[in-house]
Amino acid sequence: MGLIPILNFYNNLSLGIGAGVMFPLSVDIDGYWYFMGYYKGVEKLSFNDIKKLYKFPVMPYVKVSGERYFNLSDIIDMIVGGIISYNFGMSCEKDILSKAIYGLSSFSYESYKFSDITLEIFIAVGFGLPK
Repeated sequence: MGLIPILNFYNNLSLGIGAGVMFPLSVDIDGYWYFMGYYKGVEKLSFNDIKKLYKFPVMPYVKVSGERYFNLSDIIDMIVGGIISYNFGMSCEKDILSKAIYGLSSFSYESYKFSDITLEIFIAVGFGLPK
């Protein structure tokens, strides 16, 4: 859930900046996690598990977008753009994560946080009546 206001310049360039939060509803665990090892016997986490494992079970993010519109003909447009976003992630509850139920009894990090940066590039073609 978020908001990204977009400004349109000269009817062919759009720039936007926004923010929001993501709510993880479940997690599927498949095999080995590089920094955390194996989750022994755990294949899926529910939202209740996520609420126990993390201090705040929401992930805030910020996003910047840009799009450029090109008129190829009277009824065909091409759109080229990109989005860069940063997800601040969630901080783990170290004491709960170390419990044997999750298979990480030797968990040695003082804190653990998932975050990422994403870059998206896209090209689109639009068909329609001229303005």
